[in-house]
Amino acid sequence: MSLIAPQPLREQETMDARRVAFLTTGQSPRSDLVPEMVAEIGVAIEVIEAGMLDHLSGAEIEELRPAAGAPVIVSRLRDGREVLMDQRKVAAGLQPLIDAHAGADVLVLLCTGSFPALTSDSALLKAGPVVDGRVAELERSRQRIGVMVPGAAQVAGYSKADGSMIAAHASPYGAPRWREAVDELAEVDAIVMHCMGYTRAMGDHVAALSGKPTDVSRSLVAAAVRERVN
Repeated sequence: MSLIAPQPLREQETMDARRVAFLTTGQSPRSDLVPEMVAEIGVAIEVIEAGMLDHLSGAEIEELRPAAGAPVIVSRLRDGREVLMDQRKVAAGLQPLIDAHAGADVLVLLCTGSFPALTSDSALLKAGPVVDGRVAELERSRQRIGVMVPGAAQVAGYSKADGSMIAAHASPYGAPRWREAVDELAEVDAIVMHCMGYTRAMGDHVAALSGKPTDVSRSLVAAAVRERVN
């Protein structure tokens, strides 16, 4: 557990800081993600980090790999390596993690996958609905949307036959594939980078390569957290 804020805290601010639990499908701490989000949240919060894979062995993590055709979740291990998991197995593993951190003021699920069955008596903020809400907003404005996802297996799930939504893959954790992904999204009006692993710098790079307005998932979720803790 740590206390992170944009500016040094006075004693009273420390006492009043809201407790925010950042929960990852991978391993914590997410040094690639949480500090950047905290800076964007912009108010003093007490940071708690935990991961679904924190206490699993390599063999146990391997058992979570998706079978052919299974829905895929892409996450990150503590050493920076990418890990692919079956979304259904991840959903089962996340509920105990959420339950264990129900004492926090806000729980933030750091994955943009769909987990409708996950619940909590605490304020649970799922990244997926936040990012999907932005996609829906762009759809209502009749823009052609490009969705960038980490894995090739996820592309079909975010593409529409009428061409109103096109997906391309580029992992934030593996070998860069930015130019290829941007070329595949050449016909869209705006891009949504649909994974919490994409950094603000990656978003800026994609925007520069594509010339398109580009939304980064972690920035959208940070704004939603800020509304909860203010």
